[in-house]
Amino acid sequence: MKNYKEFLKFIKTNRVLSECVAEKLGISSAKLVSKLDSPVLLTIGEMVVLKQIFHLSTKDTISFFAPWVAYRNY
Repeated sequence: MKNYKEFLKFIKTNRVLSECVAEKLGISSAKLVSKLDSPVLLTIGEMVVLKQIFHLSTKDTISFFAPWVAYRNY
């Protein structure tokens, strides 16, 4: 993934994928999209699961989620 917008579009346009990811996180698809639209709502645990599911590099994970997650969990 090149950037967060591309990542978000990828999830939003693939309903089956979003349902599977939401199931792994233990939330609804609507809640997943809501959290991804506003990453400040993500928890560290959810970020780790997303990293594992999408095989994101550490660099991508930090650039996508860490600024918001670190702020919320400080």
